[in-house]
Parts: sequence; structure tokens; C-alpha cells
Amino acid sequence: MSTTRINEISATATAYAGDDYLPIDGNNNGTRNILITSLFTSPSAIGSITPAQGSFTSLSDTIGDVRIVPQNSQSTSYTLVITDAGKHILHPSSDATSRTFTIPSNSSIPWSLGTAVTFVNEQAAGDISIAIDTDTMRWSPTGSTGTRTLTANGVATVLKIGSNDWLISGTGLT
Repeated sequence: MSTTRINEISATATAYAGDDYLPIDGNNNGTRNILITSLFTSPSAIGSITPAQGSFTSLSDTIGDVRIVPQNSQSTSYTLVITDAGKHILHPSSDATSRTFTIPSNSSIPWSLGTAVTFVNEQAAGDISIAIDTDTMRWSPTGSTGTRTLTANGVATVLKIGSNDWLISGTGLT
């Protein structure tokens, strides 16, 4: 592993490739350093870090801030798309109709292992059926497979654990 030391940081420092040490306090005194490891093949996918008074105020990649879970609000039955990775799919309380949210098969969207999507069913919203095309979705803690129902005020997360395997858990989930 090669490392490159960045001697100065201005208001925004952008890491482009490799393993870069960025001093989080804005000084080059060797204290309080953080190692940023490139996990992406494209340098533009790494993003930028903004230091302020010894802590980061912004940590983002090309999708956005990594400290938030972006929202995708859906008031119709919906099939997940690749850009839903890392988001929460909201079924708003203004929609009292039951809906089905579907995870497409790996052959349709080959998401990376570790991909997570969270489903939120707001108060007064109709139930959500969380379905999966041809892959397997196992319910934690029972291990049973198939479509799950998420009731109002419920929150559930699916996590891709194998090429065709997902694990789902949450509250308000049956």
C-alpha cells in the first residue's frame, strides 16, 4: 500500500486516488490524522472532505453526503432501481393505499454485496408488501422466505448478502 501525505488543506480537500492521509485539524503536525482508502475504481467517485475546527463538516461521494440516508418517496407500487442503493423508500402517510415495493432479480440489477435499502411506512399509510422477483429474501430472525408486510410506522432494511440472497429485518414487519 502506498501513501501520499497532503501537506496543506484548504477549505475543501479532494482525494483523487491511492491511500491519502488528510490531517483533520488542518495542520501538518502529524496529530489526529485519518486514513482515507480508495475503494473506487474511478478517482471522480471518491468525492471531497471539508475540515472545520478539528472535525469534518462534509463527507461526500458523487451521490452525495454519506452521513444521510437519501429519501425516495413513493405513492404507487414501485420496483427498486440501481440508484435506490443506500436510500430509504418512504411510503408517505398521505397515501392510505396498500402498495407493493419490489426488489428486482440479480440478473436485472446486479447490486454489490452489502447493498442496503430501507423501507419506511409512515403513520396512517397503507401496508407495504416488500416483494422480491426471483432471488431469495430471508426474514431475520426466522429465516422464512418470501414477501413481507410492513405496517404503518414500520421500518425495515434489506441487505444483499449473496449474489441472489437478501436479508430483511425491521419493526412492524410480518
